[in-house]
Amino acid sequence: MVSAVLRFIGYTLVVSVTGALLLLVALGLLPESRQPTGISLVLMGVSVILIYGSPVIVGFWFRRQKQNAKAALQANEAALNAHAVGQELMRRRFYERERLIDAVDEHRAALARNLMRAVRKNDYGAVIEDNRCVALMEFFASVDLDVEAIGVEEAIDVVSEQLSSYDDQDREVGFNPSNLPFDGHAFESWVANALNAFGWDASVTVASGDQGIDVIAKRGGQKLGIQCKLYSRAIGNKAVQEAHAGKSYHGVNKVAVLSNSEFTRSARDLASVTGVVLCSHHDIPHLYDKVFGK
Repeated sequence: MVSAVLRFIGYTLVVSVTGALLLLVALGLLPESRQPTGISLVLMGVSVILIYGSPVIVGFWFRRQKQNAKAALQANEAALNAHAVGQELMRRRFYERERLIDAVDEHRAALARNLMRAVRKNDYGAVIEDNRCVALMEFFASVDLDVEAIGVEEAIDVVSEQLSSYDDQDREVGFNPSNLPFDGHAFESWVANALNAFGWDASVTVASGDQGIDVIAKRGGQKLGIQCKLYSRAIGNKAVQEAHAGKSYHGVNKVAVLSNSEFTRSARDLASVTGVVLCSHHDIPHLYDKVFGK
């Protein structure tokens, strides 16, 4: 405070002295300072303003300096805040991308299945309906995607990249979930071969006496009985009942119904009671984890 007062007094004196010198020049009292009458009058006017208005002039200058300093401080704070907001947004975006990738990993089979079912083709292979965007939006809503941190378009790219990466890995072992056979018995062999590609020891049971189990698969000391259903309609209770009945007959640890189609609500309820695992052919790459846990 004292320093500011002293500075104010000092600047005021400097302005006043400057005005006094101009007055001496205007009056021609300094050596070789005589000026034409017009210029002398102007100098006198300026000198009077400087002498008598020096406190006002210095005060105005001080005020402007203070305003400029405040504006600079505010601009600096705004820049820091913008940087902090940007850093926070980047942190949220990174976290949300990682969380979305984890969600795709966790729900890979269901997501791939729903995306495939969202595309409907006619008998000639032409796409007549494509609701993949609807399926993706349902997935994003289900995993509570933070759309402020990661936009929908970026989220779609993340899902596509992750699923494509899995597809590439599957193709390396000859597995293609979109290339299904058209015959039920062929589907059983297709399932067994696919499981063998992912480390199982799988084989098709004898067709005439399978007792509700079409494929027996062994891995990691566990034995799984699978009933395969290649259907164009929803799978009902019967498949679940047959698979459950075949568990004791074949002496397996777990039984599952594996289908390309959906399951009715009644079938899902019965499966939850009997312990029958309901799965899709998209589950084959990680079927062991789904059935027996990691």
